[in-house]
Amino acid sequence: EDILAALGCHGEDSIFPAHPRFERVANLIPTPDAERILEALLASPSRRLLAHGAGGVGKTSTVLSLPTHRPHGRWIFYDCFGGGTYKDSPGDERHSVRRALLQLSNQLAVESGSPFLIRPPDSKDDIWRAFRSRLDCAAQILKAQGQSLFLVIDAADNAIQAADTPKDSFIVDMWKVQLPENVFLLMTARSGGRAQSLQAPPDTPQLELTGFDQEASTQHLRLKHPSATDNDARVFHDYSHGNPRVQTYALNTGANADISIVLEHARRKLDEIFQDYIEGALTLRFSKGLASEHLDDLSCFPRPLRLEHLTEVFGLPSTELEALCNALSPGLVRSPDGWRFRDEDFDTFLRIRLENSSGVTSAHLR
Repeated sequence: EDILAALGCHGEDSIFPAHPRFERVANLIPTPDAERILEALLASPSRRLLAHGAGGVGKTSTVLSLPTHRPHGRWIFYDCFGGGTYKDSPGDERHSVRRALLQLSNQLAVESGSPFLIRPPDSKDDIWRAFRSRLDCAAQILKAQGQSLFLVIDAADNAIQAADTPKDSFIVDMWKVQLPENVFLLMTARSGGRAQSLQAPPDTPQLELTGFDQEASTQHLRLKHPSATDNDARVFHDYSHGNPRVQTYALNTGANADISIVLEHARRKLDEIFQDYIEGALTLRFSKGLASEHLDDLSCFPRPLRLEHLTEVFGLPSTELEALCNALSPGLVRSPDGWRFRDEDFDTFLRIRLENSSGVTSAHLR
């Protein structure tokens, strides 16, 4: 605190304004995608790669596992989703050039010993210049140690979605940064239009992630059902198309769910699963207001959802709001600082539900 005060910083957030909020998966099951990403990235002539995949395919978990596959390198991860905070009020955004490059510059300093960026310039162009000089410095330091540097921008499409225009996001210009010879850039996004929105240069290779293979699906199923047969595992993999998140929701169907129920739930798509949570929440009754209104309000609230804030704003007993959050579990999960969204897919599902409803204006007014 004394050092920060001497530097004129009000706190650690002054130099690390966009801390990663990744959810580390317990009992991580490796997928073939990690090795495929490394092979494609190292083979890329531009040392750049866009890895994309369907919702729930395990993009974040896979890239977070990459350091174990290549330990002789330094890894910098930038979290564009931020536990759902990426669309919060100004000051919490993760897409702006100032916040992203300040965070990345100082993560570089921690990893390599390059200079910290304490007082970023006011001009956007000058901030880019300050970042590039630190990137070059970090590359030189690591090159002398025989190491490479890997910059990973995870869920980069969220940084495009949160910006008013793509040019307001740091993503598009990040592709244009000239990388030193021992520096690699990896971005991840959802497939389709979300991946296209990143505007990767034409010479940037793109790799579609596929999720679990048969072996990984079998291991995943037997974490909760050790007695599952080989045929059960094969059906589990085929029904879920190897999608780790679909499998996770199927395995969380119930504490004592029979294997046949788990297999049936593995057949479902994520949107169908999420709609079940919504319909369950809509059956709740509240002392004030309608369940549909309270669901809309959750989509407008800053993350994480703090129960004391919800009770004050909604004017509802905490028990009723606990019931609402519990009804949306495991799409919502309890954390020490409140309720947060388990993943981007459920967060996006609720936002789209709100944007497509007639109550979007009244929800934001409330």
